[in-house]
Amino acid sequence: TNRDERIIRLRAGQNSPTIARVVVELSDGFTLKTGDSRNDVCIVPTLLKSSTNSSRQAKASSGAKEKSSESSQRSLQAKAKTENTTPGRNNDRSKVVKNQTPENSSPGKIVDERNPLPGENVSNNDPPKSETESTGASVVKQPQNPVPTNNARSARREVKLPSRGGKLKRDVPIPPPPTEATGLEIDTRDASILRFTLAVNGKTHASVHYAPGSTQMLVDLPNTVLHFAPEERTERTLQHPLLNGVRMETVQGATPTTRLTLDTPRILGYSIIPGTDTLTLELRLPRNATGALADKLIVIDPGHGGHDNGCKGGDFSEKDISLAIALKLRRELEAAGARVVMTRSTDVFIPLETRAKMANEIGADLFLSIHNNWVPNTSVSGTMSFYHNSEPSCRALALCIYNAVTGVSGLQGRGANSDRTLYANGLSVLRNCAVPSVLCEVAFLSNPADRNRLINEEFQQKIAQALADGLRSYVEGSPSSRSAPTAVFKPESDGGGG
Repeated sequence: TNRDERIIRLRAGQNSPTIARVVVELSDGFTLKTGDSRNDVCIVPTLLKSSTNSSRQAKASSGAKEKSSESSQRSLQAKAKTENTTPGRNNDRSKVVKNQTPENSSPGKIVDERNPLPGENVSNNDPPKSETESTGASVVKQPQNPVPTNNARSARREVKLPSRGGKLKRDVPIPPPPTEATGLEIDTRDASILRFTLAVNGKTHASVHYAPGSTQMLVDLPNTVLHFAPEERTERTLQHPLLNGVRMETVQGATPTTRLTLDTPRILGYSIIPGTDTLTLELRLPRNATGALADKLIVIDPGHGGHDNGCKGGDFSEKDISLAIALKLRRELEAAGARVVMTRSTDVFIPLETRAKMANEIGADLFLSIHNNWVPNTSVSGTMSFYHNSEPSCRALALCIYNAVTGVSGLQGRGANSDRTLYANGLSVLRNCAVPSVLCEVAFLSNPADRNRLINEEFQQKIAQALADGLRSYVEGSPSSRSAPTAVFKPESDGGGG
């Protein structure tokens, strides 16, 4: 590193899971100014201009300009020396650096002061598999204990948090006052679409999940309270093909939450449409979700194949297990009267684009891709399903498949998720598919217990039956009588459908 009299010390630290901080200690009279930047570098030159020393510089400048006599010059120098040696001032920076800098450090050298993130994260240190290698990717979890953020203009309070360098001042946002929900209108004119419009006096958002083992939809609005007029009913019974009734309540807690409980007879597609003074929830029958399973043309896609093994666990490859489950699923669906097309029925390689194109060209009703997962952490277990973006019908299909599989697998449910949680553009086989489609990650080959299940033919048959039940639930609207799901579906909050 280059030695620079202007720079006393550099320190680098991980200020939060998403913010890196570089601290530059400068000699007196110097400050920083951001210079030109490009993608990989930002030039920050030091300048002889400091607001904390402006008065001292002004005096020195005035004395230098006047140069009236040697006595006045000596007076200025004596005064500066007195200021720099005043007890209690932090001017003796060389002493501070000597006490704080490691022995092998030198001026200008960056000292790494990062603190490890608390807890264990499944994939913070493990990049997901590339999409060319596998359409099934690692579990992506968000960093634990993120620093709270709030873009709204709300009141803030200053707090002091401990760090290795002493006290740090941070602004911690104070939650804004709760939004009030003042009324609810329900449009029931269309038998295939149901629209709820909630009147609010401020901004709010909604998250949707289904109660475990049921088709009851729960819509939560955080930091929102009910403030209905006395004549406004918070519980209503409806005669509609998509809904039997709705009730509203405020759930008190650290932050109040308004909850809409919708008694729906089946899994539905939904869209959330925020407005300036309204929040609209639109429920609709998913695409190709009418008639019977026997009437449908279904494409089954066993992941990977040929030279593409997918992930591996022990001596077992994902491509072989996915194909074994897919072949058993084909028998289940054909026994129910459905027509089935396989993207592959042997150990051959099929490009990702070809798999989706096949479903589009034959006019399939549904598309199901079967995979298994892998992460370096061998304790991670469970089932996941993915749908593309926020497309309502695909999301409904993913939930039906997820509920059916978690109900019989005995494995932890890890959610029905948007594929945008894996890649910005989603998964190729789902993104390019024009029909309702889903990718199911049955279990983790990296987990020894999951792997022992996956290589067992009885377990494979059980999963094949569950996948068939999930498809039937989507088409016919009747959940499987074989089992009840054990995990709660919590998709990402979004602003609408695809």
